[in-house]
Amino acid sequence: MTAIDHVMVGVTDLASSAERHRRLGFAVSRGGEHEGLGSVNELILFGGRTYVELMAVRDREAFGSGMFDGERFLGLLDRFAEVPTALVLANDDLDRLRERLARVGVAMEPPIAVQRLDDEGRPVRWRLLLPSGRVWRDPRPIFIEWLTDRHPADAAVPHANGALSLSRVTLAVPDLDAQVRLYGEALGVPIEHDGDGARVRVALGDATVELIGHGVDARADAVLDAGEAGVVGLEVRVAAYAGEAAHVATRGRPFELLLRARQRQA
Repeated sequence: MTAIDHVMVGVTDLASSAERHRRLGFAVSRGGEHEGLGSVNELILFGGRTYVELMAVRDREAFGSGMFDGERFLGLLDRFAEVPTALVLANDDLDRLRERLARVGVAMEPPIAVQRLDDEGRPVRWRLLLPSGRVWRDPRPIFIEWLTDRHPADAAVPHANGALSLSRVTLAVPDLDAQVRLYGEALGVPIEHDGDGARVRVALGDATVELIGHGVDARADAVLDAGEAGVVGLEVRVAAYAGEAAHVATRGRPFELLLRARQRQA
């Protein structure tokens, strides 16, 4: 089974990013340090095993040498104060998934093991399946397999703005057909095509991954015209309508992350 696990947002200043999200009404929880990678995070937890990860690099040398495509991640941070770097999907068998992805022409690196300590000093372990070649701001998702029973977002954390869960993640993609093969054939999840042929919606539980090509969305066009791809929008479901909160989390274009709180559909 595959589901949205989290969206990763690279940040240069973790404290100021966390405070900015708190001002928007989100509770931001302590994460921890990733052993051997030189990175640290804080988390916006929604329960139901979904969250937004704010990740900063504390040791550039360790991160650049220890993380796949680490230099690109560092380059993105040098260009933008905050930038959405990856959509991460949960799967319980990364080895089998890698084989299925290879059969539809999607190349992924062998799974790697990662761990950190939680706020009680207990190890939290997982494996990652990363795209071959470019990892960060790529149309392909990262996949995660949790190796410990505990998940950072097992329990819901109350948010002042009423946020309940991620409802939609939007990505700019240069090749929609390749993404349809990834989600529809390798993952076997329901896909809905828009009549314009440039937008695809993928149902993952009660959330949607929206894939956008050229010509239907200014945010996606700006990213694709720059030769890039990846997350351009994030929508959050709230308990009751209390206005709309929008936050552009990057400095400059074409990289934008929009956090939007909307009324939950009945």
